[in-house]
Amino acid sequence: MAELSYLQRTFVGRPTPITYARLVNTWAAHRSYLKREDLAHTRHTRSTTPSGQALLMKRKMGKTRIVAETGAGQHGVATATAAALLGIECIVYMGTVDMARQQPNVFRMRLLGTEVRGVKVAHRRSKTPSTKPSATGSPMCAPPTTCWATWGRTLPRHGARLPIHHRL
Repeated sequence: MAELSYLQRTFVGRPTPITYARLVNTWAAHRSYLKREDLAHTRHTRSTTPSGQALLMKRKMGKTRIVAETGAGQHGVATATAAALLGIECIVYMGTVDMARQQPNVFRMRLLGTEVRGVKVAHRRSKTPSTKPSATGSPMCAPPTTCWATWGRTLPRHGARLPIHHRL
């Protein structure tokens, strides 16, 4: 827990500051504040969950490879950043249409040493990378003794896809 707190403080940039929204408050009926998530490393809230999961899977579970699915690439960039920091092999699956649309994020992931694999099934969009294991017959996260499949939300919303290792 101490190592995670240290990473969140020194690497991710937590806690991010809260700024009083002076101009908004001149016309709003209530006081407004802005949470400055743009100041976190990789510029979004997605840094928190992957860094915690990567630390857990490496230090406590002894796994050596992390796998992620991403649509726009934000979760992939955050996972790739955590993997690079901790020296973990990282593979990110992304729909081929999304890869074309989100070239800057694909570039960032590859720059961090992550292998980005395009998924060419169904609509080739972010909702379909999870169908790859059944479509090709090869699981994304195998063998499960050395691989960890990360997810972007701490608690999935109702109807969300299950993490990869629960679908195999």
